[in-house]
Amino acid sequence: MKNATFFPLIALTGCILGALGAPRPTASTTSTTSSAFFDKSSLWITDWKVKLPEIQNGNLLQPEGDTEAEEELPWTVYEMTEASEVCEALLAESWRLWNGPKRKDCEEALERYRGSERKWREIFEEEGVPGDLTLLCVVETLCRNGLTSSAGAAGVWQLMPATARAYGLKVNGRTDERLDPDKSARVAARILRDEHERFGSWGLAVASYNCGPGWVSRAKKATGNSESAWKTLKGCPRETQGYLPGLISVMRIKNNES
Repeated sequence: MKNATFFPLIALTGCILGALGAPRPTASTTSTTSSAFFDKSSLWITDWKVKLPEIQNGNLLQPEGDTEAEEELPWTVYEMTEASEVCEALLAESWRLWNGPKRKDCEEALERYRGSERKWREIFEEEGVPGDLTLLCVVETLCRNGLTSSAGAAGVWQLMPATARAYGLKVNGRTDERLDPDKSARVAARILRDEHERFGSWGLAVASYNCGPGWVSRAKKATGNSESAWKTLKGCPRETQGYLPGLISVMRIKNNES
């Protein structure tokens, strides 16, 4: 989270998409974007609305006639994706990045993450936030503590000083509780919870964690207050356009390693 002012992330949308996106797609990008898992996933995109009740009942979807594409993903993946070309393109681009050049870094980050996973998931769930969203720390810092961004965000959860203080952490010349991974995890969870209450979507809550509610609100307004989180995402900074898809990519990588 790198915005200097951050005010204290379940609209269920979606289909499973396994290929995950990052940078802004070009105008020529369509649902035929190349990616092995993405191509398989696209088999179900057209009828996801018909199958939505199965998702709501906790049943994981499986592409008909393609058993190789069967993959059980966290329920939050369903919730944070949708059947749209914008979503497909961003997810596909992100998957190529995280399953390609960043795969080794991601796997090493997941090793660090596992040491605190149970505690952090408990903290997030106590605050009413899906435990899967603890994987944001992998996208933020590759789960490395002690990092400070050029904007001043610090710690594994990359909290800005003003935000940390607003949520009760001590940040002064002698003490910086942003570097306490557990205390800052609770602040991260509360931010996500508050942003979910603001926007009604875990996807937009994740986006807001990265760029701030001001950006997300303006982007949403620019779309005519579209119900599509992914249309709103397109109006956010380039980094944020890869942030939510990056989280979904990391979730899939971890899911396959578990």
